[in-house]
Amino acid sequence: MCGFTGIINFNGESIDHFPIDLMTDSIKHRGPDDFGFFDSNEVRLGFRRLSIIDIANGHQPMSSKDDRYTIVFNGEIYNFKNLREDLTEKGIKFKSDGEAEVLLNGFIYYGDDFIEKIRGMFSICIWDRIRQKLTSFRDRFGQKPLFYLKTTN
Repeated sequence: MCGFTGIINFNGESIDHFPIDLMTDSIKHRGPDDFGFFDSNEVRLGFRRLSIIDIANGHQPMSSKDDRYTIVFNGEIYNFKNLREDLTEKGIKFKSDGEAEVLLNGFIYYGDDFIEKIRGMFSICIWDRIRQKLTSFRDRFGQKPLFYLKTTN
C-alpha cells in the first residue's frame, strides 16, 4: 500500500507547509519507503509510497519533460504495460519503468478522457502549471486515499 496527498491554494499566497506535512505523516504507515513534495505558489503536492515497481526511478512527484505537468499517483494500474505500449507506438519515450510516468504521459496525450483507459485501483492528481488546474481521478471504488485541502481568502 502507498498513499499521497494533495493541497491546492488559489489565493496566490504562500502555502503553509504544516498541513501537508501532517497529512503525509498521517499515512506514513502506508508509504514508508519514499516521500516527496512539489511546491509552487498555487499548489503543494505531497506523496508517500511503498516502493514496489521501479524502485530506482519511480520517485514522485514526477514532472513532465517541459515541467508543465506534475503528477502524484497512488495505486496499482493493472493495464499499465498495455497503456505504455500504446503510448510508445505514438512516439512517447519513457525514462522509467513505473506506472506514474505512463499515467502522466497518457494524460498529456489523451487529456481527461485518459481516465476511461485506466484499469486498476488508484488516486491520481495532476497539476497543470500553465492552466493552473489540478485534475484528480479516483478508481470507481475509491480504494486509494486522496486527501486535499483547499484554501481561499
